[in-house]
Amino acid sequence: VGLSYVTETVFSSVPAYIRRMNMTLGHAGLPPLPNDGADLFRFSTWMGGDRDGNPFVTAETTYEVVVTNRIRAIDLYFAQISLLL
Repeated sequence: VGLSYVTETVFSSVPAYIRRMNMTLGHAGLPPLPNDGADLFRFSTWMGGDRDGNPFVTAETTYEVVVTNRIRAIDLYFAQISLLL
């Protein structure tokens, strides 16, 4: 469920939200949000990091979750780039 939340909700919702905010700011005569958006949103997850006594979460589990998340992020970006080509 955790990874699908990011891929199916956050990835498309955040840009839509930023566009809507910029439109609203523009109507109010204010400057748009910064393009990088780095300080606007921060998402994190406990997946692979629940190591406070859970014997099933190991360093290998954490590594696999990080790699899986990175691969999924790359896939999402490549899919968006493909739409532009």
